[in-house]
Amino acid sequence: AGMKVPRSSEQQYRASMPVKRSHMRSGDLLFFNIEGKVSHVGIYLGNNKFIHAPSSGKQVSIVSLDNPYWKQRLVKTGRFF
Repeated sequence: AGMKVPRSSEQQYRASMPVKRSHMRSGDLLFFNIEGKVSHVGIYLGNNKFIHAPSSGKQVSIVSLDNPYWKQRLVKTGRFF
């Protein structure tokens, strides 16, 4: 698509423009703090759901933002365009 996006989740976190949860749209990035640092990113799908690749060996999955594990770890929603 001709866009340069930082590689690591921490770099993406710093470089993305913040988006209010009430203004999220499909394709926005969701940043999660795992064990004290931003180390996981999901892609918002709409309808309060996101897609992400969990730890190695697990399948890509779609999860609700109401899931207690993810809800308490969400630290930012952002986008690059």
